[in-house]
Amino acid sequence: MSVRAWFLFVMLTVLGAACSSPAPTEISTPTDPALEWAVPPGFALERVVDGFHLVTAIAFVPEPGPAPGDVRLFVAELNGVIKVVTNDGQVHIFADEFTSLGGTEFVGEYGLGGLCLAPEEGYVFVTWSEFTKGKTRVNRMARFRSQPGVFGLASFGADMLAADFFNTIRVFGNHQIGACEIYDGALYVSVGDGTQGARSSDLQAFLGKILRFDLDFNPAPGNPYPLNDDPFDYSEFVWASGLRNPFALEILPGGRMFVGDNGLRMDRFIEIVAGGNYWYDGTDNSIGVNPIFAFFPANGPSGLEFVPPDYTTLPPEYRGQFYLASVGNSYWEGSEGFNVKPGILRLQVDLSTGRAAAAPDYLLHYAGESQGLVGLALGPDGLYFSPFLPENETGSGLYRLSYEPDRAHPTVIGTVVDTNVPALLGHLGCLGCHTLYGQQGNIGPSLDPYYLYDRLAARLNSAAYLETLDALDQTGDNSPEEREARRAVRAAQGDDRLRVWIREHLTLTGFDNPNSLMPNPDLSPVQVEIITDYLIRKPTVVQWVKQRILSVYPSPQHRDLIYAFVLGSLAGALGIWARPRVMRWRQGGWR
Repeated sequence: MSVRAWFLFVMLTVLGAACSSPAPTEISTPTDPALEWAVPPGFALERVVDGFHLVTAIAFVPEPGPAPGDVRLFVAELNGVIKVVTNDGQVHIFADEFTSLGGTEFVGEYGLGGLCLAPEEGYVFVTWSEFTKGKTRVNRMARFRSQPGVFGLASFGADMLAADFFNTIRVFGNHQIGACEIYDGALYVSVGDGTQGARSSDLQAFLGKILRFDLDFNPAPGNPYPLNDDPFDYSEFVWASGLRNPFALEILPGGRMFVGDNGLRMDRFIEIVAGGNYWYDGTDNSIGVNPIFAFFPANGPSGLEFVPPDYTTLPPEYRGQFYLASVGNSYWEGSEGFNVKPGILRLQVDLSTGRAAAAPDYLLHYAGESQGLVGLALGPDGLYFSPFLPENETGSGLYRLSYEPDRAHPTVIGTVVDTNVPALLGHLGCLGCHTLYGQQGNIGPSLDPYYLYDRLAARLNSAAYLETLDALDQTGDNSPEEREARRAVRAAQGDDRLRVWIREHLTLTGFDNPNSLMPNPDLSPVQVEIITDYLIRKPTVVQWVKQRILSVYPSPQHRDLIYAFVLGSLAGALGIWARPRVMRWRQGGWR
């Protein structure tokens, strides 16, 4: 390999490991994408209508008109389109071309975020973020006018929140404006921290807040902080502060507010009170303040609904509870492992104490390879959601989830094996002790496959290990199953011995080490095989180099990409400069 080619190889390898900005994954097209969603036994899943693109919000008309062409619900799409679905299942465009957004491709986590209705006035409120001509990301809000009560197929006109309202503070990255809710004549809007966590508790900034307006975009009467005339002081609009990305928002009858707040490596579900500060400061530790539920690893709260106690569409055990949509992160192709699949979590809360009444469990869980879930709404006949990524060439569908045992969905939670081994290891608790790709615990040995292969091969093929097996066979305080496991390991050769050992270790922990502290995991035979296949892999050269880099930089930052690019460029330039000089030296020394 020439000097120049060698430096190019090193540069590309470092760049590949340091670049943590993910790219959308390839979208598979299953025969029936509905089968990729798993539900509890007895629940039905029905695609109600098709043809949506990147749905972020769904809102039902509380009392729709009786005619087939009357509007039943609204849908917001990320790239700047508001659609309506009528009673007869037809889809119409209510409003578009009011933003600088466009197209149907997923280009990043910005665009339309929230949609909410004020039926008495016929108002449709939307929130979004977009780029200005100077490539600065800004938040926006608009109020569309329609027919009071039943709304209509198209807007009568729109009123925009003054463009300079959000322009006084620059928003970086994601965590932009999000969900909105109407309650008791006031408009509540969640706004992310714009990746400026230190300003989430700053009352003068709109970042990391729940804001409260009247329906004309003025500070709502009864806000916790007094009115002021300073255009750079947003405290008169602030309802609550100290949040990171409170994209999931729900207000119960009576006014109690709950939020799913997106954190860094951990998320939280919290109750919000007027004037409350929830103390996010840019760290994971601060996301742990006052949660009812904490979610680790982060699952990306993206929507929230409360099913009232008198909602007869669901069984009694599913009523009076919260349902949290989680976008997951399987739609990003990032570093290997720790992908969290999207779904809808059931959150049981004792409203008399404001505390959790049970551990979260899934009402809906994605069992496919790559998808997200953002839009969620409670309809009169079930929970409605839409997959975020397109399912086919026409987009994605709008689904209804209801309890109908006679039409039960065939994909049931618990019967689908998750083939994402890092996520499975995390769910089993293995990463509380073991390290995987430089993350999680450091009590037990590393489970990084390329490190594990070399370590196990050296240990299991050594004479000392075989002597240990022989010594254990001589004792009388071990079971016949343990003796058979040792016999199987001893009889296997090469890579087969490694595979047999992993299988036996996952099935009968301690068969070759009575002092092992690892508990026996409760695994099915299929899970044992999947984990074994994942862990026993010979490293390629590129994987070996990548693994060594990840052990130093387990969570590369964007600045690492810049450093790698600069260093790689300098190394490449040095190679170009040195090559002719090396050639002259080979031909007879320096001249």
